[in-house]
Amino acid sequence: MADCQRKLPAPSVLLPVVLFLLLVPTAVLQAGKGALELRFISTAGHRRLTAGEESVFRLEVKNISGQAIDDLRLSALAPQNWQLDISPQRLPALRPGRIAEVQVSLAAPRRAEETYYSLTFHARSAAGDETLSVSLWVETPQGRWLTVALILTVALLAAFIVVFLRLSSHT
Repeated sequence: MADCQRKLPAPSVLLPVVLFLLLVPTAVLQAGKGALELRFISTAGHRRLTAGEESVFRLEVKNISGQAIDDLRLSALAPQNWQLDISPQRLPALRPGRIAEVQVSLAAPRRAEETYYSLTFHARSAAGDETLSVSLWVETPQGRWLTVALILTVALLAAFIVVFLRLSSHT
């Protein structure tokens, strides 16, 4: 009976792993069941963009089959009036186990509403197709400045409280 029980690592061992996962600025979404695996990666740590500004993300395409995949074509469906560029859009060959990195440049229209939007990426080849759906939060420039103003207000309020407490303790 004791042989079947597994000991969990001590909390001191788990803490660095948990902190690493929480603090490393990468957001990854992944799909893959057939010959290909798609991963959408945001190095900024979140899947958001500001309306009217270009944002760059990465799309990793991995060959998880045992054979080379030739003539791989990449495309995406984005909301109406979005600017979308995938580079490169075609991969001539991808050997087994290899990963190809693709750059995805996105820009939501300047007048886009502040909400979640869905994008769908497609990888097509004779070996099969793979699709990955991604939700991105679009914020307006005004919304971003409102957040900055709120953070500055809280910081100033905290500074005043610290100064007041120090001055009142000296009297």
